[in-house]
Amino acid sequence: MVKVAGLKGIVAIVGGALLALTAIASTNLAYAANNLRAGTLEPEKLNEFAQNNILYYDPTACLDNGSSLTGTGNFAKILSAKNANKSFFNGVGNVPSARWSDEDAASMKQLLETYGDLAYQTGDTIGVSWVGILVQMRYEDPNSVCGRNNFWGNGCDPGHAYAGGATIQGDNLGEGFTQYAQSVTNGYHDQVLGVGDAKEYLEKIGPTWVGGNPSGPGYGSIEAMKKSVDALEAYIDSAEGQEIVKEFGGYHGSLNSICNCGDIAKSGGKWEEGWLVDDSIPGIKKQDVNTAQDLSEPANSVGSYTTEDGKPNKILLHTTEGTTNGYEAYPTDNKRPAHFIVDLKKKEGYQNFSIDQPALAIKDYDTAGPIQIEIVGFADQSSNGYAPEYDIKNFTDEDWDYLVTLLRAISEQTNIPLTTQVGWGSHTPRMNAQEFIDYEGILGHMHVPANDHNDPGDIWQDVESAIERSGGYNAACSTGDNGDINATAIELAWPANEYGKHGWSDPSPAYAQALVDTGVNHLGDACSMAGGSCDAFVTTVMRYSGADPDFYCCGITGGTTLSYIVNSGKYSEVSNGLGNLQPGDIRIGPNHIELYVEINGEPYIAAASHCERSGDIGMYYDNDFRVFRLKK
Repeated sequence: MVKVAGLKGIVAIVGGALLALTAIASTNLAYAANNLRAGTLEPEKLNEFAQNNILYYDPTACLDNGSSLTGTGNFAKILSAKNANKSFFNGVGNVPSARWSDEDAASMKQLLETYGDLAYQTGDTIGVSWVGILVQMRYEDPNSVCGRNNFWGNGCDPGHAYAGGATIQGDNLGEGFTQYAQSVTNGYHDQVLGVGDAKEYLEKIGPTWVGGNPSGPGYGSIEAMKKSVDALEAYIDSAEGQEIVKEFGGYHGSLNSICNCGDIAKSGGKWEEGWLVDDSIPGIKKQDVNTAQDLSEPANSVGSYTTEDGKPNKILLHTTEGTTNGYEAYPTDNKRPAHFIVDLKKKEGYQNFSIDQPALAIKDYDTAGPIQIEIVGFADQSSNGYAPEYDIKNFTDEDWDYLVTLLRAISEQTNIPLTTQVGWGSHTPRMNAQEFIDYEGILGHMHVPANDHNDPGDIWQDVESAIERSGGYNAACSTGDNGDINATAIELAWPANEYGKHGWSDPSPAYAQALVDTGVNHLGDACSMAGGSCDAFVTTVMRYSGADPDFYCCGITGGTTLSYIVNSGKYSEVSNGLGNLQPGDIRIGPNHIELYVEINGEPYIAAASHCERSGDIGMYYDNDFRVFRLKK
């Protein structure tokens, strides 16, 4: 059924439909405008204004000179995408057409290079499939109604009869994509928000609004679009396609991923075999010291980390201290260099080892997964050669921001989260060997077992502030399958400062995508399928992280989730209490299930509540629930 009810609810779409006005005569435009404003446009009359025009635009903005679009999201990053400043007007402009062929790799290459980053940033902003956006562009008509489609140029030329309706348009592609994002998030298309699967997205935003009739105008093109999705995704998965899409800001290597971990900015760092390409982060250059004459022991062999997967899992920060005020001491005076030594004041530094192999700065624990960074500076004022300008307590925001550029580049390459789970005060205890091996995130030399150094001291507040300025911490911002329950729960949940603000049908974009990827969106009742249930949230985290792909949903007790946990053989029961809990532990009671998580070493609870709120982070509280821990 089509419901017409005034300007802000012009069409209630059933089954994922939309209203799309077509190229129609000026008399019909006037008719539509007057009746849309009055809310009296008969449902059967809508068919006169329909065509296979997949993109939706706000007819009130198009037909009313005085109106403007509104929406929710960080639209600024769309305007910063590649080619955002390019124009396209009625098939004529300074960028290629978005027409491409399922059989023509060259045309898909041109599509990605021209429009790919714009589509990705739009999809990432509003939580929908960027591949779906690219496909719908192919089936859009840039000449329809003077090109008044959200992606295409600046509407009608001044001499055209329809010029008055050009307010929907901007002066460039970036503005057009932004207006499309606004129209999707201004209440017209809530049903597509969080839909990362391209085919499902196209079905929901396609022209099936005509009474839900599969034979309705334009419906047949949905099947053609699905074939185009397969073709485009296959090209993106190819080596050539991956080479293009890896340059998209914030892209993390999965076709339909929506990675909203604090709207993370891309560092710009580029890597080759574990080495930063010279000056891809300005000022940092390669200085390979992995030769016998440079080191105090034989050179390392590549791939000798002793972590479970043989990869680095933490970033370890040092300060140089010593007798030389600068990085010139490495490796000349120091035969145990770190991976990097950086001068935050001069905004320059060197990489001494590939991050694919251990460095040599902490002796017995170099192979336990740390990527090590020496910061030129002093944590100890009694150090020989102490210089006040290199006292880390005197470092500026700009200095720390430069460090975080490197941290983010490492995190993007390795998926190491830019968080900490340790204290940074003067009396912070060192880890034991197993704790250090298992640790993921950022820590300092002072936390390393069997070491006597206390650098870099209490710098976390400065580092964390710089991380936040750069766009937020990367809590394993990934497409899942990272095995980290704690990081995945943080990634999917609304943050602690938004606790209780999101109803059961309002999952975070990352959580909405994970519900689809794990199939939980088809399990349980309506609240569970939308993620607004405690069992759905925990199940999604356990499956999406890869920690337990078979985790049971839905239901808490009475032979359901609890029975699965107890009888699966995958979990050990542990005592409940803050001093005994570990990040990722499951707490389960008669009618509730939740996850214990830690953020920067502080305890929190990640959970949802059935038909009440979506997954979010809340403050820790004591209870008498049973606690289960996934076995290693």
